[in-house]
Amino acid sequence: MVRNLSAIALVGLASMLMPPIVHGQGWGDILRDAASRRATQIAEEAIDKGLDTAEDAVRCMVTDQACIERAQQAGEDVVLTNENGNPLPPERQPQRTAATEAGAPIADRPVVDNTAPTATQTMAPDREIRWETQTGYRDGGKIVVADGVVATGNINSKGGTFAYDASTGNRLWQAPGHLLAGPVTDGHRVYTANGGMGLSAFDLKTGKLVWNVADAETTYSADLLLYEGRVFVVGDHGKMRVYDAASGKALWTHEYRTGGYLTSCVTTPVGADGLVYYAGGDSDPPDQIFLWALNAASGEVVWNREIKRNRDDRYGSCMTAAAVGAGVVAVASNHVMVGLDARTGAEEWRNAVERRIDGEVEPRSLAEPLLHDNRVYAIFEEGLIGWDIASGRQSFEFAGNFPASGYRRILALGDGAVYFIANLEQPKAQGNRGGFLYAVDLATAQVKWKHRVNREKPYFDKWSSTYFGLDGSAVYYENAGLLAKISR
Repeated sequence: MVRNLSAIALVGLASMLMPPIVHGQGWGDILRDAASRRATQIAEEAIDKGLDTAEDAVRCMVTDQACIERAQQAGEDVVLTNENGNPLPPERQPQRTAATEAGAPIADRPVVDNTAPTATQTMAPDREIRWETQTGYRDGGKIVVADGVVATGNINSKGGTFAYDASTGNRLWQAPGHLLAGPVTDGHRVYTANGGMGLSAFDLKTGKLVWNVADAETTYSADLLLYEGRVFVVGDHGKMRVYDAASGKALWTHEYRTGGYLTSCVTTPVGADGLVYYAGGDSDPPDQIFLWALNAASGEVVWNREIKRNRDDRYGSCMTAAAVGAGVVAVASNHVMVGLDARTGAEEWRNAVERRIDGEVEPRSLAEPLLHDNRVYAIFEEGLIGWDIASGRQSFEFAGNFPASGYRRILALGDGAVYFIANLEQPKAQGNRGGFLYAVDLATAQVKWKHRVNREKPYFDKWSSTYFGLDGSAVYYENAGLLAKISR
């Protein structure tokens, strides 16, 4: 009789927990399903109860970075929720460790997010602004720093070249014409190519015009090179011109494509060991696109090579500017990084970057490489990768959410760290993915610090920072009408 009552009780429990009985299902299966459902229900209730009763916890939607940052700054615990306000499961909450129990700030705690790569699962400490100044123009360009002066310019057709005191942010001087290329500096002068002015040299401290070449042609797609007392300027119509940096005197010209037609696939020149490397040509219709190695003093051609993504390609392809070191020139063409002998142009190595995206293996376009300590680095959309420049062996990778546009993938390296603008906080962020400036340790591939560069103002979503520059102690960046300084 007791057995019968127990059976009746179990049937009652099962009827409360289960959907209608499936024809042919045995009582053993029914009871096991009931127990499993009840265990799941109890576990879920425990999760909700634990999260709901967390003392002094701040609830933030997982995508609400502003809420998370406010809690970080206040040193409070955070409960992450979905868009409906329901807490995420424990494995997606900030993990409590011995350090957090002892009161460590949440900014120093790892955050587990199953949609993000392991290397980015850290909420790094923020950097505070030391100063910021309104520029009077929306779109700042390249930033260089020398001898206590920050030089940059306006790239949206109004204004020109601007210089600021690196200690205070006060404007020192400006010159007219919107910035097309540069600035570059030797620590005494600033050289720029400005619309309406041509190529100019200014005194770094005062902005006094030293010399000007009004008819010097430049292109948006290639920056100036200042190397061995010469300024190298690449134009859109098939020629690179070289000027004496002291006087502005024309020295020599190299024709990278005959005929003077409007060209494409032009890159910024790079100098090393007495040679200058740059690419020029036209890809539509297909034409020869060469990487050129020239004698920097005379312009004599040392060698030229087509860079082919696949060795069997009929034509060479467009490429990035080069990085040169350890006797090797590295350039990227789409998803392939190629290393060439710097003196002969012979191919030494090549590496293709491919990743599985939505179930398919796809090539990942590489940005311009940058050299540091004989390792060459390049950004692609899902990360930052590094190779030994002599051997081509991969020796570094940092996974993250980088800008989709190659134009916005800019690196700086120094003191064992790499600096870039990206968005590692929201793995599926939309737009240009440029909300934060990061410093990553090259030895550990860990984020050292981050700083939010975009602002809650007009153009917040569309106009994030692109350009930044370093000196020995600080980073300077532009963003939608302002120039700011933070400590390194």
